[in-house]
Amino acid sequence: MTEYNEHDLFSLFLQDAARHPLLTKEQEFALSRRIHGGDEQALQTLINSNLRLVVSIARRYQGNGVGLPDMCQEGCLGLMRAARLFNWQKGFRFSTYASNWITQSIQKSLAHDSRMIRLPDNVHDQVQRLSRVRREFEQLHGRTPTLTEVASHAHLPLARVQFLDDINQRCLSLDTPVTDDGRTLHDVAVCQTYERPDIQLPDSLVQGIAELSDIERGVITGRYGLNSEHRSLKSLAEEFAVTKQAIRSAEQRALKRLRRVSS
Repeated sequence: MTEYNEHDLFSLFLQDAARHPLLTKEQEFALSRRIHGGDEQALQTLINSNLRLVVSIARRYQGNGVGLPDMCQEGCLGLMRAARLFNWQKGFRFSTYASNWITQSIQKSLAHDSRMIRLPDNVHDQVQRLSRVRREFEQLHGRTPTLTEVASHAHLPLARVQFLDDINQRCLSLDTPVTDDGRTLHDVAVCQTYERPDIQLPDSLVQGIAELSDIERGVITGRYGLNSEHRSLKSLAEEFAVTKQAIRSAEQRALKRLRRVSS
């Protein structure tokens, strides 16, 4: 009997991923209809034809302390879930929808298994307090508070507020509320560098992001660092060949939709 080590098994996985042909949009929709009718063979076909997508996304996270085979294994769990939930009636490609589920699964694995630096709980709590102070101040006064005003309302020294803001900007600037109960993307999103291990994107939010338009999804994932580094308005405007105002408008539309699906 032939014995395989981990490297051999992963090589076989890569060979299997390359063996299955890519699907057209029409083929994806046809498979999705069959899957919703209980066809397990259609489910397996949709999964197999998108294994390369798992490898492509997993490679973005190499160097974070988790091996590529393990990340691919986690990514496949996201792929399988996406294949069962994909709704062809929405009109977008399966890869667009599945990418969010695959990414979320891999990031969850990184959060639990890699040796990443994380914000201490007391620092995280203070960052959250500043976010709440700013939201409450803006609701009450209709403007953004100054650092001095934030420090006063948070009962923290001004130097401490400046320090916390610096950390938050380098991690994720996620102080925009996305749920009716006041939770922000900072509360629920995965931060690749400083993330607390118990915070994950809710399934409703993952699905909501997947169903955004291309520009809305790109702006949300870029602005809030959900897939990579935090992106500026200028860099996103250049990528989509639009103005910075168009990026702001896309962000507002996307957040409004995400509030509805997350409530």
